Amino acid sequence: MRLPSFLTSGYFFKSTEYEMKLKYILFNLMLLFNAFMVGIMIFVRISQQEYTQAFADGIYVLFGVITFFLARRSQKYFEKLIIFVILYSYLVTTASLLTIKNPFVGIAWFIVLLIISFFLKGTKTGMIVFVVSQITIFLIGILKWHYSLESVLIAMIPYYSIFFFMLFFEKRNDEYKKILEKQKEEFKHRAEYDSLTNIPNRVLFNDRLKEYLKRSKRNSEKIAVCFIDIDKFKEINDTYGHEVGDIVLQRVTQRLRSQIRESDTFARLGGDEFAIIINDFHKRSDVIMIIEKFFKVMEEEFSIKEQTICVTLSIGIIFVPENCYNIDILMNHADQAMYEAKKSGRNQYSIGEIYGEA
Repeated sequence: MRLPSFLTSGYFFKSTEYEMKLKYILFNLMLLFNAFMVGIMIFVRISQQEYTQAFADGIYVLFGVITFFLARRSQKYFEKLIIFVILYSYLVTTASLLTIKNPFVGIAWFIVLLIISFFLKGTKTGMIVFVVSQITIFLIGILKWHYSLESVLIAMIPYYSIFFFMLFFEKRNDEYKKILEKQKEEFKHRAEYDSLTNIPNRVLFNDRLKEYLKRSKRNSEKIAVCFIDIDKFKEINDTYGHEVGDIVLQRVTQRLRSQIRESDTFARLGGDEFAIIINDFHKRSDVIMIIEKFFKVMEEEFSIKEQTICVTLSIGIIFVPENCYNIDILMNHADQAMYEAKKSGRNQYSIGEIYGEA
């Protein structure tokens, strides 16, 4: 068995799953470390001719082997296995401290337990391990081996140093994770939302349309796709300038968005082209009612930079037939229906039909 496979419990992790991969590596390293400590304890027991106790220590090995194979069997209970391994490691480390009369060795093993507890389960678990381990070290050092309080405190200096370092490290790590998560959200938003209007772009629109179509296939929900184009938008840009044109796009977005439901998707595909997915309606007239609201809210002229601008829309509507799940076909037919509305005089809608295509 190759070492990397052993350390990751036989699982393959993507490059984006580095944190989970690290957890598996530390988890298996902890099991190895426990096996090493148990091996030393058994050696000490045998050298002292304490064969019964050596056999009893072998039970720790059995627990380690079972845990190792459980981690390889399923990822489902991995987080619970981490808690078990931390507790198991604490028991092994405590047993080793009772067996070997050397406080520095015992404290060194508790330091390893402390570090891995912080990495595997975070600050809260790390602090619990710190408190419990500290009490254990003091009780065994003073009551079992009869060291003075001063001697135990001196031996504990490295342990305290590591603990405060881990607190500092975890705090900085949490801050870094928050920054990284925020950056990921920002990148995701930029990739999926239009920067000018702050509504979904073509990428997110297509993703949502795929999801709507899948849901429609399962639940027989009705879906309509509407392709919207601003009439003579090029003339607005040429007459008033691109800055005014951008404001027109933002104002149109605000008005149209106010008329659709939260469950529907309104997106800017690019330029002056918009699209809407209307889902889960009862009859075609429900969709037509929404479209008529669009024309109603566009009747009022826009007042922008001391200019009065009248904006109208041409809209193509496609009611998605059963067994038609091809996005390109749907969008092409909605686009054609929109151009039919333009040919018919603009400021109106046209309903397209799909026959024999899927």
